[in-house]
Amino acid sequence: MLVANREDGYRIVTQNEHAAMAGRFADHWGNERFDAPNPTAAMRAAGYTHDNGWWTWDLYPHLGTDGAPINLFEVPAAKWEQFYEVGIENAVTMDPYVGLLVSMHGSGVRRRRYGTAPSMPDRSEEYAAFIAREESRQRRLAGDLRGSDRYGAFVTDGAVEMLDTLHETGGYGGDNALWRGYCLLQFWDRLALHCCLPARLESATLGPVPVSSDDGTTDVDVAPEDGTTAALDPYPFDVDPLVVSVRERTIPEREFVDETDLRSAFYEADLRTTAFTLCARDDD
Repeated sequence: MLVANREDGYRIVTQNEHAAMAGRFADHWGNERFDAPNPTAAMRAAGYTHDNGWWTWDLYPHLGTDGAPINLFEVPAAKWEQFYEVGIENAVTMDPYVGLLVSMHGSGVRRRRYGTAPSMPDRSEEYAAFIAREESRQRRLAGDLRGSDRYGAFVTDGAVEMLDTLHETGGYGGDNALWRGYCLLQFWDRLALHCCLPARLESATLGPVPVSSDDGTTDVDVAPEDGTTAALDPYPFDVDPLVVSVRERTIPEREFVDETDLRSAFYEADLRTTAFTLCARDDD
């Protein structure tokens, strides 16, 4: 659950709504500068499902010690691990390559996104057992997928060696299809968080983002034009502008008697839709 403080109260966006936005980014990813995601179906499914284990928590809000709804970053560690493990299991059942990417996402967010978000706090010690379980899962999945008819081109010997490097060092400096897929998923997730977490869009630089096969990676600058519109440079989508909507509820900022009171306020609030517009920078 993503909670933003606004003048009219707490704006709440569920994790599944946030993930649906990331999935929409995946649907429209790619142009002359940026390669389309590949394998297409698995990459798009990973965008939509990377946070799929949260729905039971998000649909029944909880109060924090400060009397406010608990935001994503305040969820107790044991609960956080439970939600991610359920979501990863769901993704593996759907498709093992999707599961591999979603598992890498889950362990990576506790290891500074495997070096792609160095400003994040490193919480690898606190989540060491969870990380160890997921990295073991990744090695098993990669071993099964390596050389397979469906995914052998994406899970190569080099990709398996990359996982060993990631797990040992927490980062990777090379390039292969699995790493590019992971970096894409991180960008879609971070851009969706950037839209859903703050009360208004803010300036940011997000990356690294894979570009064409021969050009490595780049960062993308996000320049707000108003609270729900931002110019991206370079622009990565196949339509301009790209309009993506999320559903949200806004509840009064007040003292809640208990969680039952909070949940009543949550479901009494209208479910509204906010459209975010992402466009290319106008250089004229």
